Amino acid sequence: MCIRDRQERADIIEKVANIFNIEKTEIDALLKGYETIYSFQPILIKSNLNIEEVRRFETTIKTNSGFSVISDYSRHYPFKDAFAHILGYIGKISPEDIFKYKDYPLASMVGKDGLEAYYERTLQGKPGKRIIEVDANFNIQKDLGSIEPKKGEDITTTIDKDLQIVFYNSLKERTEILGVKGAAGIILDTKTGEILSLISVPSFDPNIFAKGSPRELINQYLKSPSLPVFNRAISGLYPPGSVIKPLMALAALEENIIDPDREIFTDGKIIITSPYDPEQKYVFNDWKNHGWVDMRKAIAVSCNVYFWAVGGGWEEISGLGLAKIKKYWLEFNLDKKLGIDLFGEAQSVLPDTKWLKEHRPNDSSWKLGDTYNISIGEGGIALTPLQMAAYISTIANDGIL
Repeated sequence: MCIRDRQERADIIEKVANIFNIEKTEIDALLKGYETIYSFQPILIKSNLNIEEVRRFETTIKTNSGFSVISDYSRHYPFKDAFAHILGYIGKISPEDIFKYKDYPLASMVGKDGLEAYYERTLQGKPGKRIIEVDANFNIQKDLGSIEPKKGEDITTTIDKDLQIVFYNSLKERTEILGVKGAAGIILDTKTGEILSLISVPSFDPNIFAKGSPRELINQYLKSPSLPVFNRAISGLYPPGSVIKPLMALAALEENIIDPDREIFTDGKIIITSPYDPEQKYVFNDWKNHGWVDMRKAIAVSCNVYFWAVGGGWEEISGLGLAKIKKYWLEFNLDKKLGIDLFGEAQSVLPDTKWLKEHRPNDSSWKLGDTYNISIGEGGIALTPLQMAAYISTIANDGIL
């Protein structure tokens, strides 16, 4: 290419960038990203054009400039942010996507997140093709026919639309009232495991990503400290806290640690004497004084003292200890991903002696206090909301996982 041709190319790219309100560097990057791919296929620069953009293009850019506007279908998400983390969104194929979808045209729109990404191959179908013969200067000599496109398959989700919308609005309103950064919620059928509703707030409008504009709003989504694009329900790891107490109760029953009807007096704290120094006392304070509690009341009022006792031991109650607690974590598959058909499911964190050496190298011996902490869902244990919902549903489902 001579200098004049390069300048002409740069001028055309700048005009196109101005017409469609995109950065010239973005077009340059796209062209450079595909330069190693030998193809006559068009490269998608921007989708979902408005009529004013089309008019400016047609009156400014020559037909043989290398740029053209074509008619096509677009994806629209009518329920917007309420379904964003489930459905995800589509976007123009990137140079990185090409290596994943080598048989796709360069003008394709592909799933970028959610079910759109997970079922991309199912939903995409097969593109049509036009077969031509060209000479050395790429002039068309003969049209050899075409192959008709094939429609992609439909998928049906287990999500209850009305429940999803009501649940999303409720959770969003609640986070605003409490002034918290974010929240997640899951409703599932305990008999089948089917997810009826899955929420992560704050959320985002997937139509913005599908259109690729306005760029300012996309950047706002991506850079926001509240992480609206992050799916807290499957990718977030959080201490389960008191959610773990029913599991501790079940383990205590299975291991004959305590009779469920036995009452113990809890005055709001446990005081432990150091085995190394009788003068050293460690105080574990409950969130309130619950008085006399049996197992049912301990679960109902979320009594920490009771679960410290059955987890780590206290007075004449021997306690489960780390090994038996971990045994029941594994019984409930808390060490495994559940395999939901969405990308990004996080791996849980289950503390043990090996974990402690990595995270507390200067004091790596497992202590009674560590057992107390995990007995109430703290001390490093971290699960996804999806895992918490599935574990609780197992209890509701008479132990069937």
